Amino acid sequence: SQLYEVYNFHILNDIIKSIINEDFFEYNLTSFRKDGLADLAHFKNSLFSIKLFYEKNISTGSDIDLIRIDKRKGEYYKPDYILEIVKNEENKKLYWILDSKYSKQAIIKNHYLNDCMFKYLLNTGIKSKTYMKPEGLVLLFPSGNTSSFLETDIYKPTIDMIISKPQATKDLFKYIKKILISNLDENLITGN
Repeated sequence: SQLYEVYNFHILNDIIKSIINEDFFEYNLTSFRKDGLADLAHFKNSLFSIKLFYEKNISTGSDIDLIRIDKRKGEYYKPDYILEIVKNEENKKLYWILDSKYSKQAIIKNHYLNDCMFKYLLNTGIKSKTYMKPEGLVLLFPSGNTSSFLETDIYKPTIDMIISKPQATKDLFKYIKKILISNLDENLITGN
């Protein structure tokens, strides 16, 4: 399933690159891992920062503002991806958690969804923002149909299951584009 995770990291990176106007961003793809796999795609300018993390720990001592707030066994959570958007002028950080599940849709819905909601929504907070949670949770999977369990422009977090496989990334593209359009200045988005 690591192959599917790495595939989705690069798909997410490519989607972001295709939506933003790269002329206005500095871009770095880096690895802090022993195996050399890329684990951070960073797009930044003076107004915004977009980071896509791969297998980033969420703990009380994390270097990002997401923190684990429960006291169950273990010290950290490790979702497959964290999308962080920082609006520098507002000093505002927004987070989306995405997790790959190389399994059938029914298995994900019946066995993984509740656990992911428990870990990544209920028991994950944002430092110094006790009233805030991640903006959304997305489970990526290779077969079935995209579905939303809570999709609204009013309430957060949203909860979605989105199909992602070769030749089937249209729904994931739409989801990421909606995030970027609603959080970046209009001139930073391409016409795609």
